[in-house]
Amino acid sequence: TTGRGGGGGSFVHGMAKSHSITPGGSTPQPQDGVASFQCIIANAPPEAVCLSNPVTVSLDDSGTAALSPAQLDGGSHDPDGDELSFSLSQASFDCSHAGDNLVTLSVEDNEGGINTCTATVIVRDDTAPVISCPESTAIACNEPSGPSITGMAFATDNCDTAPVIDFSDAIPDGGCAQECIIERTFTATDAWGNTAACSQLIEKTASGLFEDALDTDLNGDGLSDPIVLGYSRHTLTITAEGAECLLNWLPGAGGTPAPLPRAQRIVDGSDCHSGIPLSPDGRINNPLLAEVLLLTVKVRLDPQLGNTLLSNLDCAFHPVLAQFMGNNPTANSLLRLANLSLGNIMGPVPMSPLTDAVHCINEHYQLCRQEPEEAPMATPLPSFRGEPATGRPAEELIIYPNPAADVVHFRLSNFSGKPAVLRIYSPQGQLVEERRLPEIPEGPLELQMGNYRNGLYIAALYIDGYGMLRGAFVVER
Repeated sequence: TTGRGGGGGSFVHGMAKSHSITPGGSTPQPQDGVASFQCIIANAPPEAVCLSNPVTVSLDDSGTAALSPAQLDGGSHDPDGDELSFSLSQASFDCSHAGDNLVTLSVEDNEGGINTCTATVIVRDDTAPVISCPESTAIACNEPSGPSITGMAFATDNCDTAPVIDFSDAIPDGGCAQECIIERTFTATDAWGNTAACSQLIEKTASGLFEDALDTDLNGDGLSDPIVLGYSRHTLTITAEGAECLLNWLPGAGGTPAPLPRAQRIVDGSDCHSGIPLSPDGRINNPLLAEVLLLTVKVRLDPQLGNTLLSNLDCAFHPVLAQFMGNNPTANSLLRLANLSLGNIMGPVPMSPLTDAVHCINEHYQLCRQEPEEAPMATPLPSFRGEPATGRPAEELIIYPNPAADVVHFRLSNFSGKPAVLRIYSPQGQLVEERRLPEIPEGPLELQMGNYRNGLYIAALYIDGYGMLRGAFVVER
């Protein structure tokens, strides 16, 4: 503003920030004086407005998240219409920030005016772990099937260094008598409850057990001895190649117990029908034949079972059977009687009680019984198949003759030169004899039976750097 007057003055508002004055003249006609003033209007700062509700950001696969000012701004503005710039007290987050965080939004105009507001930022981890399952596998039906045997899943996570992994099993067919598929689902859960899952298929089958039973050398000649059921001209012979037929035939389909047809039939795997009665789905339709075949397999895998006294079994045997088996009958005695009946030379023997008797033993000694998951080997008693401390399946120890009277031989040529320890146990797990071998001989190892009583014995050979072989033999004089 400018004031003019002959030496006079003008009113200037007190908000004038700067001024300059040129005085007028003092003559009767003075020149006009000039006073100049600059008025500056004060800058109004911006108004910072944050969202009233918490803002949520999620961590990504790498465990980080970014925040922009626009995500917190709830309508910030400038009264003067100035251009605004925005900044945050924290714009990046990682796993350590999971949860609630207070973040300040700063708003600045182009005149330097600043204002702030504060909002809550919730950092979430909703990224699922990454899980990998072990490969599908197959195991014997009597082996433990826990992850320590069949494999454990592995998981990683963006924030949790050790996600919790558990599993559940489903058996679509409803049971695992001799063959089944277990569908195992592994689930990984991180610290924030995010989950991921994968699946593994585990096939449990008795196929390997049937192969082992048919591969047994009973007389020590180094050859597999077939299973022969029945007697004389009514027989069914199953060779080592017929293991798959056993898997198809068992368990039996019911029917009526009866002798074998008059024929000497051989099953070598080429034809599983072989003239025996089968159900439409290929299972044995003669309960006596099915039960005797199953018990024969078990006795081959576990000779101790065959020598078990019937009086020690939790089975109610029909009294009529006792007159055909003599004193102190064993499971082997019952098998001999059953085979004579299948051979059609024991007409008076009632087949239904005989079938029930064999069935009862089979019920109490399951072929596919499962051992405890991490059961320690307290005593090296034989089982259908076990796992020694090395994790390698225990192999069959070849012992002959069996039964033996004066001496037994152990065939160990595959391990000649290795140090080993041979231990002989009673069926109750008591150590009978121990022999330390600096080197396994190239020929058969001989063991004298002069101090052994009649009965069953368990042999376990521990080979340095390899594992264990085991087997059973009978002393009979």
